[in-house]
Amino acid sequence: MRTTIHIFIADDHQMFVDGLKRLLQTRREFHIVGEAYDGASALHFLQNNQVDVLILDINMPGMDGMEVTKQVHSHFPEVKVLILSMYTDATFAKTLMEQGAAGYLIKNTGKEELFEAIHCVVKNGQYISKEVAIKSSLIAENKPAREDFGKTYNLTRREGEILKLLVQGKTSPEIAESLYLATYTVDTHRKNLLRKLNVKNTAGLVRFAIVHDLMNV
Repeated sequence: MRTTIHIFIADDHQMFVDGLKRLLQTRREFHIVGEAYDGASALHFLQNNQVDVLILDINMPGMDGMEVTKQVHSHFPEVKVLILSMYTDATFAKTLMEQGAAGYLIKNTGKEELFEAIHCVVKNGQYISKEVAIKSSLIAENKPAREDFGKTYNLTRREGEILKLLVQGKTSPEIAESLYLATYTVDTHRKNLLRKLNVKNTAGLVRFAIVHDLMNV
């Protein structure tokens, strides 16, 4: 099990980098291995150093974050790129994910969501800012056809039903009553969904359903 997550920060604003470092250093599992103020320097660092997560700004001098993301995805696929941006546009976020970013956050996100996003991408998941996902209902380009969704993620029919009810804000007892199941059974299905979809909690399940356009499945 990974005990230390090696993080590199690339952003051209010194004050932002300093603040982000102080925030991350409050968690024992995060180790800041370096920082850069332009994309080329970030790529150069990756050539000879272990980095698990590259926290990357979009607007930087020289090589911008979009190009850095493509280069990292091509030459350093083991490095997870987590974008921090001021833009809340879903199409822009979607484009970054297509280029290889593992996560997309807006810069005014809270620290707990930042920590959650880092852990998510390290575990080979993808993370979309809650604000972007909820406001814009971001649809992943490579999502499976709706009728094939259950097969792709190995979901049972019952798990699909429970997922939709969770998106509607139903609690486990409410779902149990609706589907004529025991609450314990619903909780078991919910745990299976967390494992199969690689998310940490019910909020993650809801966000996953929004990102993959499952609101009306």
